[in-house]
Amino acid sequence: MPRICLTESNFATMKRIILFFLVLFGLTAVQAQVVVDLKKGGPTVKSKTLKDYDHQGRDERALREDSVQYVDCLRRAFNALATDSLQQAEALFKEALHLRPDAKGNYVVWRNLGLISLARVEMRQAIERFTKALLAQPGDQESRYNRAKAYFLLNNFSETIADCDFFLKQDATNLLADSVHLLRAAAKVELRQYAAARAELTDLLTRKPNKNEAHLLLLCILQAEGRLQEMRAETIKFCKNCPNNKQDLVMFLDGAKQTGNIEEAKIIYDALLEDAPDNGLYRIERAKILLALGQKQAAREDLKIARRSGIPSAAWKELEQKLK
Repeated sequence: MPRICLTESNFATMKRIILFFLVLFGLTAVQAQVVVDLKKGGPTVKSKTLKDYDHQGRDERALREDSVQYVDCLRRAFNALATDSLQQAEALFKEALHLRPDAKGNYVVWRNLGLISLARVEMRQAIERFTKALLAQPGDQESRYNRAKAYFLLNNFSETIADCDFFLKQDATNLLADSVHLLRAAAKVELRQYAAARAELTDLLTRKPNKNEAHLLLLCILQAEGRLQEMRAETIKFCKNCPNNKQDLVMFLDGAKQTGNIEEAKIIYDALLEDAPDNGLYRIERAKILLALGQKQAAREDLKIARRSGIPSAAWKELEQKLK
């Protein structure tokens, strides 16, 4: 059995990487949620008409005027979102809710209010707003996914998994499904359910081998479990399937070096150099690690190859002095 070698500092590094995924892949994508159709042909919400709303005996003229104001609020709210004017957008969404509190399309309004809270990192408020959207429309998968993210960022990992489970049970083919799998795997990592998280990511990568964030999260898990050789194999897969995202390994490598896991960093550089043997920067970084490990001759060999690659002397002069 592989040893579990995750220290608190390792775990903190992994946490930062997971949070990086959430921020990078959609935490602030408020504008992408515009689903209200305000095109020519009359202002409508999700192509609904006045008949879609409960009139409850209200005066017909007042209702028409109210609906015009309601749609105007939504139009201006989404325009505000497009310019990142979150405060203005929030005020207009709230005004729309006040004008038509029983409108069937209000789950869209609550969802966008939740996204505003998410963008402001106001997680408890975001959860409350997404919950209202889901009460109005239980099938609103975007609200469920975003509520799961908010739960995650509040360290409520069990609720994160519960929302992800419900999402995937309801619609496993949704465009957000891959992101939901990633989020659920990240929550399992936080609960230190490594085997389950590893299985989920392996399954995702079988279907989507170029999912670079899944590769990186899997590397985190393999590091946590002390599976060093599997880390090397996974890095090789990453380089093969995600050739344009190698820079994403820099964050992982920095975390490994900061926590003193230089053997793990060496394994990753070994894999990177197998893919790109003439990369001078990789050679220099591995030479530094080899020097720290007391392997001076191997470090000198890397330095020699790095110099032949034409890399500027400023990048290797200090290292050369240490290797004399």
